[in-house]
Amino acid sequence: MRIAAVSSQRAGELDALFLDLARALRAEGLRPAGFVPAADALTDAQGCAMEMAMEILPEGGRIVMSEPRGPGATGCRMDAGKLEQAALAVEAQIATAGADLFLLNKFGQIEAAGRGFVGAITAALEAELPVIVGVGRSQAPAFAAFAEGLAEPLPPEPAALLAWCRAAVAARG
Repeated sequence: MRIAAVSSQRAGELDALFLDLARALRAEGLRPAGFVPAADALTDAQGCAMEMAMEILPEGGRIVMSEPRGPGATGCRMDAGKLEQAALAVEAQIATAGADLFLLNKFGQIEAAGRGFVGAITAALEAELPVIVGVGRSQAPAFAAFAEGLAEPLPPEPAALLAWCRAAVAARG
């Protein structure tokens, strides 16, 4: 089992890293399964998502995960129902798409509670796919408990992520 975690202190950095990683892996002929920000997702000047548009890898399409809440709304705009639907779609892609590895840009509150993409991560590990997950500081303890201390920490550097993915896929045979 190969699982890695990457964290960042900068808003939006993990989204950009995972989007670029998915592109680089595809350019090398690899087939990542998972869930990453869509290339056309709208962000503000600080890199925060204005529209949470995501891509289901490798061939699952685009889904908008945010719900419109109006101009005065505060708090998370994530539509939890859409997240659960996306997680099921990702799980189906793992089973049918012939993926080489699994990417998830964010292990969030929903995953920390044991829902969301936890099943997809587990399915990927059971399929012996290397798994790389973005983990925020606030969810680090929950992810460490989920991964049972087996996750390798990686720096938020494109070259390091790509090198880990290449080595993990090569070790898989």
